[in-house]
Amino acid sequence: MSQCMKEGFCVSGRSEFEIRNAAEQVRKLFTDGTDIRYLDIVRILEHKMPEAFPGFRYEIVSPSEMPDREAEMNPFEFCIRIQEPIYAGAMNGDGHCRFTIAHELGHFFLHRTQHLAFGKKAENGNIPTFKNSEWQADVFARNLLAPFSATRGMVALQIEILFGVSRKVADIIAETVTPTPAPIFRTTVQTMEQMMFAF
Repeated sequence: MSQCMKEGFCVSGRSEFEIRNAAEQVRKLFTDGTDIRYLDIVRILEHKMPEAFPGFRYEIVSPSEMPDREAEMNPFEFCIRIQEPIYAGAMNGDGHCRFTIAHELGHFFLHRTQHLAFGKKAENGNIPTFKNSEWQADVFARNLLAPFSATRGMVALQIEILFGVSRKVADIIAETVTPTPAPIFRTTVQTMEQMMFAF
């Protein structure tokens, strides 16, 4: 399923450019502006977030306590809840699990003040992509873990290895950062002989 087709809540619209910039600013905040590639997302969750946002907390829960989702951000409680296998996977560098935590951080930074929006879905179930909370959090997570400015010109395998994301996410990023080839304009090419006789 396409990232933008996930079911989400209707939130204030944001462009991909706006979200990308927001994610890169957050990344700079947590890395003190240093140029690193592999972001320690667990350290950010455990230490950096509580330091930067007093009152923030996270909870590790069993799958039986939260069977219908791997993680969630509760804007009312200033809390991110994560299934234990996801947390353990992120600790071990699993790309999918790292992305899951980054996704919830995306909800925190983009949506924590939009309490009412989180309780409202579009009446016909069709939310414009740029207003879809899940699409926005996905874009944020991709750019938090693998910034656009740092991945330009890279292929998916490089992005996967250097930035610690899953191959699926690396493929999406690679498609985003790889410039579209310029169209080839076919013109009549003169042979050397033709050029000589032209003068």
